[in-house]
Amino acid sequence: MRKTDVIRLGGGGLMYHYSSLGEALKELFPEHPWDQDAFLHTSKATSGYWHQKENLFSALHKAERTLGISQVWKSSNFSLCN
Repeated sequence: MRKTDVIRLGGGGLMYHYSSLGEALKELFPEHPWDQDAFLHTSKATSGYWHQKENLFSALHKAERTLGISQVWKSSNFSLCN
């Protein structure tokens, strides 16, 4: 669900305080183990999100599971994270 959808459905006040639905849910229900990656298809990642190794590797591991990848070829000339 996009931010505009939340606002259209009456959540304008909520979106005034939070930049995204994912951010609001994480803040309002911190006891729930939210998967931040699940919200990325509907909104932009926050600035610097993909510069954090744990976020990058989490997304890659999820892609491996989803696509059934069991082995990845690695070039010695390529570095994923500096």
